[in-house]
Amino acid sequence: MSTAPFPKPLLADLVALIDIVLDAINPDTAVYLNRNTVDSAYAGYVFSLLLSAVELVADANSVGLRSAQAIQQQIPPSVFIIRGSPGALNSDAQDFGFAVFQYRGVGYEIHLGVQYRGSSGVLHEFDVSILPEEDADECRLKNRAPGPAKACALFECKCYSNSLGIELGREFTGLKSDFTSVPMARLVSNSDSESVAQFLKKTQRPKLSVLLAPNNPTMEQEFVFAVADELRNSL
Repeated sequence: MSTAPFPKPLLADLVALIDIVLDAINPDTAVYLNRNTVDSAYAGYVFSLLLSAVELVADANSVGLRSAQAIQQQIPPSVFIIRGSPGALNSDAQDFGFAVFQYRGVGYEIHLGVQYRGSSGVLHEFDVSILPEEDADECRLKNRAPGPAKACALFECKCYSNSLGIELGREFTGLKSDFTSVPMARLVSNSDSESVAQFLKKTQRPKLSVLLAPNNPTMEQEFVFAVADELRNSL
């Protein structure tokens, strides 16, 4: 019986780490996955590690949890719902969860699975993204997707059992070209690939984080500190 080169993390392990991070921000919030799968949970896991990075750079006491149906109340949700499919940032079809923080007095939001409109006019979904709170509010008010220059950071999450194919690096680089003014983009995976790493080394291409999984605390720490440094330089 052959063993996959990069075994997928267990669903329970991913959800447990998401719970730990959310609980540290708001002890009364539980996580709920619309799609109870490893792939969906992996995006939530990366979201939680991004929150850990944000807490290193954010203004004091500014990191919080919010939800689509309680924006006006500015209160954390009792259940943090992670989308199971791409959707509109302004959608309140469910009480989708997101995070907020401030950096140098400017408000930002962190979302899972929302769509952005590229410079081509085509809608693209990103697993995890950051945008200014002001722009997010404008999208809700005008009922439209954020434009190509609105995102501050974009993350594509890939949970694979085998090595990453070079086409993933090319696809994400092509996708990033529709958002040329976004300062921060990163392909994140539990897997690895020398060819993708080599391809993404060139300047202006997305960065790559590999071997990121709950059983690899060294890579988790490396990811958190690398993203925190990048946020300091790009926000």
